[in-house]
Amino acid sequence: MSNIDTILAKYSDVPRSVVLRYELNRIGVAISADAVDAVQNMDICFKGEFMFSWDSTDRKTLSQKVPWCYHFKRDDTIFINRTNDKSPYVIERQNGKFFLCEDHKPFEEIYFSPAPAYYHKKTSKGVPMSQIAQSIGDQLFVTINKYCEYFKGDNQCLFCDLTPTGADQAKHGEALAIHRNPEEIVEVLNEAYSEIKPRAHRHLIISGGTITSTYKGVADLEYYASRLETIAKGIRRWYPAAIQMGPPPTREGWQRIKDSGIG
Repeated sequence: MSNIDTILAKYSDVPRSVVLRYELNRIGVAISADAVDAVQNMDICFKGEFMFSWDSTDRKTLSQKVPWCYHFKRDDTIFINRTNDKSPYVIERQNGKFFLCEDHKPFEEIYFSPAPAYYHKKTSKGVPMSQIAQSIGDQLFVTINKYCEYFKGDNQCLFCDLTPTGADQAKHGEALAIHRNPEEIVEVLNEAYSEIKPRAHRHLIISGGTITSTYKGVADLEYYASRLETIAKGIRRWYPAAIQMGPPPTREGWQRIKDSGIG
C-alpha cells in the first residue's frame, strides 16, 4: 500500500480532501519536467510575484513558470503549490491530464488556477498588475511593503521567508517594488473586482513587512493606516477584507486601524 493510501485509510473518518490538504501542505509536492514543459504556454497563475514562496527547497520564481495554485478536479479544493523537489508526491501529466502521483500512480486529478484578465494588463504607470495583487481562487492578496526590517537584526519570525523571497524574485528578473503606491493598488483592485465570471474575486488580504524605524519619516502604524484609508476611498467600500501587520502598541493605534473600516 502506498504512503498516501495508508494515510487515507488511517483517517478514513475525515473527508478525503481534508486529509490530503494537510498532507500535501505538510510535505509539499514536486513537479515533473514533462508537466513543467506542458504548462509553459498555458494561461495560468505561475509562482513568483507573491509575498511568500512556501517552497521547501529552491524557491520557484516567475521565470521558471511553475504553477502557483492547483485544484482537485473532484471538488475544487484549492492548494497553494508548496514545492518540494524531494517530495514523494509529484505533479505529472498523463494522457493529456494532470495528476498528483506517488510512484507514478495517480491519486488525484488536478487543474491549475487560470490567470484572471487583469494579469495581462498594466497600471497607468506601466507596472504589471499581477505584481501588485495576486489571485488565489476568489481571493486577492496585496503586499504593500515587501521588506521586513526584522530581518536587519536577524530577528525575523522563524516561519517567515518574506525578505529572502523578494531577494530571489529580484535576482531572477521580476519587476519588484518594495513599497507599493496606494493609488496603483486602487487601480488594480478596481480592475480585478470588475471581472464578472464564475470565479469572481470576493475577498481581500493586505499584508506587508514591519517597519521598525520609519519610511520617509512615517512609522509602521501610520504607514499602513494611511494606505488603508486611500484604498478604502478608492474602491468605495471594503470587500470582505483583512490586514496582516505588526500589532499597534496602544489602544489608540488599534482604533486608528479600525477607523479605516477594514476587518
